[in-house]
Amino acid sequence: NQIETIDKRLFETCFNLTRLELYKNKLTTLEPDTFMKLTQLTKLRLDRNQIESIEVRLFETCCNLKYLDLSNNKLKILQPDTFKTLTKLTDLYLNNNQIESIHVRLFQKCCNLTRLDLSKNKLTILDPDTFKKLTQLTKLELKNNQIESIDVSLFNTCFNLDLLDLSDNKLTILQPNTFKSLTQLTKLYLHNNQIESIDVRLFQTCRNLYWLHLSYNKL
Repeated sequence: NQIETIDKRLFETCFNLTRLELYKNKLTTLEPDTFMKLTQLTKLRLDRNQIESIEVRLFETCCNLKYLDLSNNKLKILQPDTFKTLTKLTDLYLNNNQIESIHVRLFQKCCNLTRLDLSKNKLTILDPDTFKKLTQLTKLELKNNQIESIDVSLFNTCFNLDLLDLSDNKLTILQPNTFKSLTQLTKLYLHNNQIESIDVRLFQTCRNLYWLHLSYNKL
């Protein structure tokens, strides 16, 4: 459709709504109370709009939300407490935006998150504790950013990670223990970077790895 705005009272009586799809519209902003009464909502799609910012209270009462898609918008900044009540969230898509940085508290309460997509943004660096609470994460996509380096402890608590995509960034060096906790990893994408050398210990603990993509580097 071509919906440009949503009145904050539109969903006021939809108490039992569990799925809401507003993708492929022309939304640029949403009132803080738009989803206030949607406490039973489990899936919310807002992708393919023109959303530039999100009010910190927008998802405050969506405590049962499991799937949230904000991809293909124009997001630049996400406030630290944007997802603070989304403790049941398992799938979060933030890809194809213009996000330049991620606050260390952004995912702190999303302890059940299994899939996180941050691809095609403008990230250059990630705080070592960005994913600290995401111990259930199985798929993490960071491709097509501008990441130049990765702190050696960034993935330390991502024990269940199965897929990690760091392709199409600006990585030059990977520290020997970068992937040391990723014992469940099966797919690792590092292609299209500027990696010049690989330490012999880099993949030492990745014993389940069967797909490793290192093409188009400077090895």
